[in-house]
Amino acid sequence: FRALCQKSLKTDSVKVCDVGLGLGYNALSTLETWLLGEGSFELELVSLENDTDLFSSLRSSCASWQEDWHEVWRDLSRDFEELKPGLFEKELAHPTSGKKAIWKVYLGDAVSSLTKTLSIPFSFDFIWQDPFSPKTSPALWDKNWFTLLSKHSNPGTVLMTYSVSGNVRSSLSENDWSWQKIQTTTKKKQWLKSVKN
Repeated sequence: FRALCQKSLKTDSVKVCDVGLGLGYNALSTLETWLLGEGSFELELVSLENDTDLFSSLRSSCASWQEDWHEVWRDLSRDFEELKPGLFEKELAHPTSGKKAIWKVYLGDAVSSLTKTLSIPFSFDFIWQDPFSPKTSPALWDKNWFTLLSKHSNPGTVLMTYSVSGNVRSSLSENDWSWQKIQTTTKKKQWLKSVKN
């Protein structure tokens, strides 16, 4: 996120879509990186998650998979305000600049969250595409899903995903995304970086 945001340092705000909040790693890494940076822009992070029990465990900050977490991540995962059923929000202030980060979590079907809750003019600068696997969440990996994401993207929007499958690459290409496989230092040797044309 730090490297990708170099192009955004002159903007007033950056919007990130976190598809598949899960255990929170992508969202928390994004927030931590923003807090450790200069705070030159405001951040809006939208996380989509279908598993309400998993989100409850995340907010508890005492789940078994959080035992080795740094206290920064524990603090970030606590104290959400429930704005309405299925919508939670947490607001942060940057320690240096005072600019704000707003983290919204939408629980339920991700397609409905994008089509009904967020208006079409709402566009993301970055998308973390990580909703488990195409086998377990097929609706979040098909052509229709990437078409929907395109409606919430501008030229230059960056989409990152662990999947390099042919179907994903084809769906992105059909929706006017340029993509490239990038090497990683994780067990997954390659990820996909896509840019909206």
